[in-house]
Amino acid sequence: MPPRHRKPENADLEPNVYTNKVGDRIYYYYENPVTKERAQLGTNKEEANAAAREVNGYLGGAKRTPAVKLPIARIVKEWLPKRLHRLGSAHSKKRATRLLGKFSERFGRNGLRDIDTRDINEWIKQEPASNQAKARIEAIKLFDYALSQGYLPHNYGNPAKVTEYTPPPPAERMRLGYADYKRIHDEAEPWLQIGMELMLHTTMRPDNIVNLRFDQVQDGAIHTQIKKSGRFLRIELDEYEQGIVKRSRASGIASPYIVHRMPQRKGKTVRSRYKDHPTQLTVDQFSREFRKIRDRLGICGDTETGKRPSLYEIRSLGLFLYGEQGRDDAQQLADHTSEKMTAYYQYERRVVYTTVRAGLKL
Repeated sequence: MPPRHRKPENADLEPNVYTNKVGDRIYYYYENPVTKERAQLGTNKEEANAAAREVNGYLGGAKRTPAVKLPIARIVKEWLPKRLHRLGSAHSKKRATRLLGKFSERFGRNGLRDIDTRDINEWIKQEPASNQAKARIEAIKLFDYALSQGYLPHNYGNPAKVTEYTPPPPAERMRLGYADYKRIHDEAEPWLQIGMELMLHTTMRPDNIVNLRFDQVQDGAIHTQIKKSGRFLRIELDEYEQGIVKRSRASGIASPYIVHRMPQRKGKTVRSRYKDHPTQLTVDQFSREFRKIRDRLGICGDTETGKRPSLYEIRSLGLFLYGEQGRDDAQQLADHTSEKMTAYYQYERRVVYTTVRAGLKL
């Protein structure tokens, strides 16, 4: 479709470029000749013409929306639901939402080609060292999506892929021993005891534990799909472990979830996108209650808060105990992709003391 007839004052503009006067300023925009969608090109005529020449040449009459100056905020808004759909755990979704939101806040008014590798590197470095690798991944995924949708020329490189990769620092969190686990367990409410026991015996991650339903326990086994990997596991339970589920059923609370409690705010249902029943727990609630008891008991109290053993350490403790009992199927139980990762949880994360004898005689 040919561009509209030009006014004399617009004769020096490239095809499909038009103007919009606001006060004393003239803004240029590109209008797709087929879809009529518009993309802002700023106030510089030369840059607007240059962008339009590239888009006109790239589109070649195809029915695509020009996006050389499409704001990054709009692309983030379009990409975020797709990104969340591909993620498993609530924690991963929450982190991706936060990082993409910060990216949009920093660069939202810019076009994709207005930022380069240096800009992305600076944005990544603003995150804590433990989170920089995750921020880099989100930037790479965003630009991959933009390329796949034709928002950038097909031969345009992904500027986020050549950013500096900074591996996360090694874990410095204190380990949770069985004695401290028992102290916390004995002080916990019944629902938290059940959650802790299931996590220790099955080594499932917290997000899988809070989403376990009674109808997933059949023929003495838990049938579940692991959110992180998508794998289906059938975890056979011994008599004691089946008793954990029975204790939960006997709570007197009508709930489809094994780990459950009555809502804390009486007369008001607390809505959450991570819950589909008032009695269900979120991972944050599960973790927060564990931390409260840990700190009340003074466990690792002389260590800074961020390095004290977290709820996740119950999973590590379970794997360690299975290793101590000589189990050779811990990797499958933990849903790890490699033996190296399982060994990391079982042994390398444990503090091993070398015994030496003093006894200097003078």
